[in-house]
Formats: sequence, C-alpha cells, structure tokens
Amino acid sequence: MAYYDAELGGVPLHCQTTRDGFDKAIAVHEAPYKDGAETEDLGFTARAISLHCVFYGDNYADHIDLVSAISDGNVLQFVHPIYGTLKVRCKGCTINNNEQAEQADVDLELIEDGTPTAEVKSITAASAVKAAQQAFSDNNDATVDNITDKIAAAGNVSSSLSLSDITGAVASFEAVMSTVTNPATSLVSLVEYASDVPGQLCEAVQKAVERVAESYRTLSTAPDTFIAKLEESYSELIDSFEDFKAETSAACAVRMALEVSGIFAAAETAQASINTAAESEFDAAGNLTAATTDETELLNSLQIDRILNSANTIINVAVVADPSNAALKTISAALISSARAIKAKAEVVKTVHISEQTPIMLVLLQNNLPYTAADAVLKLNPDIKDANRIQGDVKIYVR
Repeated sequence: MAYYDAELGGVPLHCQTTRDGFDKAIAVHEAPYKDGAETEDLGFTARAISLHCVFYGDNYADHIDLVSAISDGNVLQFVHPIYGTLKVRCKGCTINNNEQAEQADVDLELIEDGTPTAEVKSITAASAVKAAQQAFSDNNDATVDNITDKIAAAGNVSSSLSLSDITGAVASFEAVMSTVTNPATSLVSLVEYASDVPGQLCEAVQKAVERVAESYRTLSTAPDTFIAKLEESYSELIDSFEDFKAETSAACAVRMALEVSGIFAAAETAQASINTAAESEFDAAGNLTAATTDETELLNSLQIDRILNSANTIINVAVVADPSNAALKTISAALISSARAIKAKAEVVKTVHISEQTPIMLVLLQNNLPYTAADAVLKLNPDIKDANRIQGDVKIYVR
C-alpha cells in the first residue's frame, strides 16, 4: 500500500489516508411573512484534517514521540502531504497498538490554527526590507543578513537530476532576459554562492528572476500593474523549467516578496506623510498652509488585495513544489501582516451598480463623496469613457 509522507510536531508520519474538511459559516436572515431567506457569507470555519497513520518496524517508537508532542497542548507545525505547512492543534488521537507486531495504527483529528505568527510584526517586516534596500547602495552586508538567509533557505537546490541536466539548465537560466542587466547593488549581488554546480544553478536562477523583475521596472509607478505583470511572467518562467520547479518557484516567490515588501513599506511611508501633512494643512484661522496631497498616490484596499494575492499565488506554487520550505511561509506571514496593517488606514473601495446612464457628479453625491473625488474615481475605473454617461458596475471610495 502506498503511503503519504507527512510530519506533525517534528515527528515523521506515514499516512494511509487523509481527509480535509472545509465548511462555510453562512448567516441566514429570515423575515416573517416572506418566502425564502437572505444569506450572508461569514467566511470559512476552522479547517478540519483527519489522518490515518501507521507506525511499524524501525518507525514504531516514533508514535511515542507523537503522543508526547500532542500532550504538550501547544500549536504544532504540520507538514501536509499535499497542501504544505500548516499550524494545527490536535483535537483527537486514537491509537490501536500491537506491540508484538511492533505496529501502531493512529487516527488523528487536527484543527488548523489561524493565529498570526507571533514573531512576525506587521509594518516592521516591510520597513526592514525597505531599510535593507537602502543599505544595498551602501554595501552594508550586516543589514541584509536576515534577508540573504531567507534567500539561501528558500533557494536551496534539491534537484536529483544528472550533472549534465543541471549544467544545461544553468545556461538556459543565464539566457533568460539576457538583454537586461542585473543591478550592481542588487540583493543577488550581495549573496555569495557556492562554486559547485548546484551553487551555479542557484545563482543563475536568482539572477534570471531578478532580470525579469527589472524588465518591468518602468511599471513600478503603478504597483498593482507591476506586480500583476510579475506574477504572469514568473508563472511562465516556472512552467518553462518544469524539472526545476522547486528551485525556480522558490526564487520567484522570494523575489516577489521582496518587491511587494518594498511597495508596502512605501505605502506605509506615504500614509505617515499624509497624516503629518493633515495636521499642519490649515492654520487656526482656517487658511491653507500646505498643498493637499493627491489621494490616488496612496494604495487603496483593492490594490493592496490584488498585490497580496499575486504574491501569495507565486508563494503557494513554491510551497506545493516543496512543502518543507518553511522560510516561504514565514515570508508570506510577514506580507499578510503588513497588508493587514496598511489596509487599516487605506482607502476602502466598494462596487456600486448604476442602472441608468448617470453623470459622475451625481454618482459622487449619491455616495457621499465630494466633487474633488471625481479624478480619483475615474482613475479607479479606467474603462469609463464618458464621465457624463456612467452605467454598470463602478468602483468608488467609501466615506
């Protein structure tokens, strides 16, 4: 019988079967004397995972370590055989033990824990990357030690292909975007790679991924478009090197995280400057003392969601390719925490439906927006061709 390899609390598991449960919390609102009901999606309930594991032979004693790990009552790291690394608590454990045959059948009931990683700070993570980017130009290696460690951890070569396959792949990666020059002060230039063939492959992958990012640098003034293009190109790059999917996707994920962290850090700085300017914008007599800042320069909630989703899409591909790569989950947790903190202060966007052709000024009035928000709303909806005849679904800012 085939077994799935998994791990719980550091204890290796041989799973015969796995069963995952995903339930939605749906609120049902029923009114008297009215047929049917209105429903509201409240998100997913806790994810449930059931496992049937077998411990036998040399691994028989491992079930004792498993019982010990479960008995501590802590949140455990679970490496799912299909879905990657998760944080879980054990809800139930049933053991059928045959000591004479040295075999133990174990049924586990796990519940995923959604508590954010405690050691990951929200804005601090993005600010640290921003500071590191500034330090690159000063060649201050000490400042970027933590980031280069993540690069090394997430980009390790684990391929079991032949030497000629790897050598050929190095040449192929070096040919990717060969007309684009790697910046002399980039993160990749600060990492010292091993001189052996796996080291050469790791360096070639990282530089290829960096060149792809540099090729879209002119779009960086539109962060969501820049990241969307990066996601598309990285997906194509990963598909092009199927034999090296783990290495390529890990490098793409780390680079994507670096770019997104820089964007989030810039958004944090912009929000802080807006708040500072707002305090001194008017004097005691109500006179304008500072130029107003264009709201569209800030990231709105929709843009933040798009950027985060693109980053996590690439990270998820890398985690599926190599579920044991814990560094990627740490990076993803930092991005999610940063996005959550920035969204708390960002402009909220919602979609409204305009049933008849309506001038934009009336749309703003109906949604409690000032006339000065017209330019921002038009930029949010590039498909609008005539501002005096708006119809259909329109994105607007929430006041």
